[in-house]
Amino acid sequence: MRIRAIAPVLVLILLPLLGCGDDGPSKEDFIADGDDLCLDLRRDLDAVQLPAPTAGPEEVQAYLDEVRPIVEQGRRDWDDLEASDEDDGEQLKDDVVATLDDQLAKLDDVEAAVQANDAAATQEAVQQLEERGDDTDARLQQYGFEECGRQD
Repeated sequence: MRIRAIAPVLVLILLPLLGCGDDGPSKEDFIADGDDLCLDLRRDLDAVQLPAPTAGPEEVQAYLDEVRPIVEQGRRDWDDLEASDEDDGEQLKDDVVATLDDQLAKLDDVEAAVQANDAAATQEAVQQLEERGDDTDARLQQYGFEECGRQD
């Protein structure tokens, strides 16, 4: 009988504690974690040697085959990143993931143009790839990221 009398009191005491969980990372933590992801992505992409301007389709295809899994991993990492609830952090994270999805699609376009040996289509697809990334880079920098969106 005593347990029944104590149970409502315990519920009243514990209820506020149950609702006081962490709402997610701070803006600073989100930026630090995102910058770590960007550093890893940049390091991995920089390790892949760019094909020479005179490279043939096989060399460009080999480059794309190395780059694609790196971008795919970066996309998964950003998708798993817990965003800050401050200043539309979740929306920015979603936009970064969408940009990486777009860039993966553009890699498909570059690959198709290379396989068709169409230099103009290749150049256009590469330009679109860079333009989409530039917009997101500017937004990341404006939010406060130091590594993400940095133009070297």
